[in-house]
Amino acid sequence: MKRFLWIGVFCIVAAAGSAWAADPSGVWTTRMEGPQGEMALEFEFHVNGDTLTGCNRSDFGEFKIENGKVETDRFTFDVNFGEMVIHHVCTAAADSIVMKVPGMEGEDMKMVLKRKPEKK
Repeated sequence: MKRFLWIGVFCIVAAAGSAWAADPSGVWTTRMEGPQGEMALEFEFHVNGDTLTGCNRSDFGEFKIENGKVETDRFTFDVNFGEMVIHHVCTAAADSIVMKVPGMEGEDMKMVLKRKPEKK
């Protein structure tokens, strides 16, 4: 009986930890190499059920996240830069997000985002 109790407790703790690790809500930062050199990127994510909203900020301005969908630790969204729409595929962990976007030569470009510390 105790064995089943411990197994149940373990499953609940593991499920709660997975749900927490998969929530990308907040502000995340990274740097990427662009045509004019290295550039800072900031993503602000908001999750409501399985819907992701927010924005992307860079030297080029602020752009709204569109078509955002959340599936456990994976989420996807688009950013519309006028004539170009970039599709993002992300995997969230507790302290980072691995983001893949289509590259110019047909290969995916990978970035790692880190949670921006909250101002106190």
